[in-house]
Amino acid sequence: MGLDITHYKAILNLPENSELIYIGGEIRGTVGAETKESFSDFNVPFEHFKKYIQLIDCPIVIDKVIIVENEDKYDYATKHFSNSNYLILINNKHLKQKLNEFENKKDFKELKKGFSSGALDQWRILNYYKTEKKEGFYYHQVGNQRKGMNENFWNQFCSNQNYEYAKKEDFDFAYSCISKLREEEWNVDFELKKKEFKKNFIDNFELGSSFMSVSY
Repeated sequence: MGLDITHYKAILNLPENSELIYIGGEIRGTVGAETKESFSDFNVPFEHFKKYIQLIDCPIVIDKVIIVENEDKYDYATKHFSNSNYLILINNKHLKQKLNEFENKKDFKELKKGFSSGALDQWRILNYYKTEKKEGFYYHQVGNQRKGMNENFWNQFCSNQNYEYAKKEDFDFAYSCISKLREEEWNVDFELKKKEFKKNFIDNFELGSSFMSVSY
């Protein structure tokens, strides 16, 4: 999988036409939310984000439909979701009719509907859900870097129970850890990597809003 470092910022409102959000850090998309209940792997207290904490709409997924983009991916999707009872449909001229039949049978007409991240080149996940209010905050992605860090980064950020870091010194330390992946890596590539990290993480840091998410 490799190392992924993502800069997120807390926000008061989700962007229009956002995909269905995930709550907590198990899965993070380009937008999402944290609640007081889910907040467990940060190196700051929940109140650190006090300017953005409010009652937010948290989705509770009732059921899902997997919409396969091409017929030749149907068997693969069926095998992938073999441990679930999700309806799997092909995106063709019959899709709308089959969705209507499914919603009528399940009495889902009053539920909200929204897509969440899937294997976008192969299928989409249509969620049927309701919402409940919880204390929390929304966030969105503002920067990302893959790999390119030395051993000091791993020792600091990848050897404990925290995966989300919200202090300015965390961002500064991460910047100091950018390294060449290989001795023969071109200096221009190394300098570009540092420049992009500085622009997306250091210069764009906002105390009380920014956090750096580390996954590997």
